[in-house]
Amino acid sequence: MNDENISPGCSGQFQDGMNFMNELKRKIDLGMLDSKKILLQSCEKKEKITSYYNLKRAVIIDIGDRWTRYGISREFSPRGLLSSIVVSPEDGKKVHWLCNRLPEEQKRFLILSFMKKIINRHMLCNNGEGRLVVVENILMPSIDRKFLVDVVFGHKSLELTDILFVPATVATTMAYGTSTALVVNIGYNETTVFPVFDQVTLLNSCEIGGIGSKHFLDQIRDYFDLCGKVKTEEGFLEDLTYDDLDEFDRVNLAEDIAAGLCVVSNPVRGPRFRNWSYENKMDHFKFFPNYEIPLGKKILIVTGFIREAAAECFFMPEKYSDNPSVPELIYKSLKKCPIDYRRKCANHIIITGGPAELPGMFPRIRKELKKILREKDDGLLKTLVDEVKFLTVPDGMFSVPISRFDAWLGGAIYGSIPTYYNKVLKNQDYARTRKVPDWTDYIDEYDIPLAGDFNVVESEQVLSVKLKKVQI
Repeated sequence: MNDENISPGCSGQFQDGMNFMNELKRKIDLGMLDSKKILLQSCEKKEKITSYYNLKRAVIIDIGDRWTRYGISREFSPRGLLSSIVVSPEDGKKVHWLCNRLPEEQKRFLILSFMKKIINRHMLCNNGEGRLVVVENILMPSIDRKFLVDVVFGHKSLELTDILFVPATVATTMAYGTSTALVVNIGYNETTVFPVFDQVTLLNSCEIGGIGSKHFLDQIRDYFDLCGKVKTEEGFLEDLTYDDLDEFDRVNLAEDIAAGLCVVSNPVRGPRFRNWSYENKMDHFKFFPNYEIPLGKKILIVTGFIREAAAECFFMPEKYSDNPSVPELIYKSLKKCPIDYRRKCANHIIITGGPAELPGMFPRIRKELKKILREKDDGLLKTLVDEVKFLTVPDGMFSVPISRFDAWLGGAIYGSIPTYYNKVLKNQDYARTRKVPDWTDYIDEYDIPLAGDFNVVESEQVLSVKLKKVQI
């Protein structure tokens, strides 16, 4: 290769590489190095890593705001799930077992007891001989990750060989067999939209809304408080009393109604529920059939109005509420994406979370998103109107909808592939450094100067010049 074709900035690196290759070739020719031995050692190391992953099956934990799913790698579904909301031993309040603001001792106690319940009681794993894969929220604070690693590696009953943190957005794309997608997670407390391109989450293009499953359940309860009916033992219809609402909350009946009875209306019929007067309803406006559910000694009447109107909270436009709707969040995220990524993200939209199972959710999001692209966009995104597609799995592949555990399934795939062996945090490495790697550590590794560093250096130089003048 002619040196004139090499740019001046790369000439030094190219020359160093050529010198290294020439020195390596010289040692092989002189017999100082055996090329076959080097190749054999590389193959033995690869075989050792592969056998390590084949022998030691990882424990997969998906940490959510409402539920924590657990299972074993190389399996197609989690073995069980536990509520992420636990009771604090100090004051009896309900808090998240990992993401909370409790004192350090109480937080360690909650993490230790929760991990013991999963690994020792439910999974029956051998101590000190297993691996752990944690599917985490990409916005989880680093201090919570540090607490989790410290407890897992520090306690004798939970001592594991290594731990791997996988972002939930990337794990979700793995479950659907793609590396690029627009992941829309309708979680318990909020709805998040994260573009993922080649297994890299584009944080600058994310959108977060305040509407989640919790708001959906509260909407169902408010409707029952407003216009709920019960049937007594004598067969008379009555309004719900405070005792009936307490029993309604005690048995968590709102979750059963949301999972099995609620539906999503179409874009023409849905907006009518925003200013709907249930008392003065029109006779020709037909609802879904009513359902009767036992509530103590009474029968709760789940009307078609409640079944259809409760899910409208996900499609309430931003101008009518403080939070944007799910289609508006998708539109804003697509608008923030780089131009080269927009079409592929629009072709690979993944809707995950509990409300994704509601009948009519996908058609409603598709129609409203296309409407927003036609009306709100200034021309840059109108070409994506016909490109909106959703990634799903064939019906009957799983016994339950995959949207309930797709992030866990992606974590199970990560725990079964030896390719990601270099990304795990080993017990001996953490014992030596006491540091949990994060993406910000690469700034220090590559010595990338920050913009603020130049200002500090410049101000120090100006200050030193002024001090010299004062001394003179």
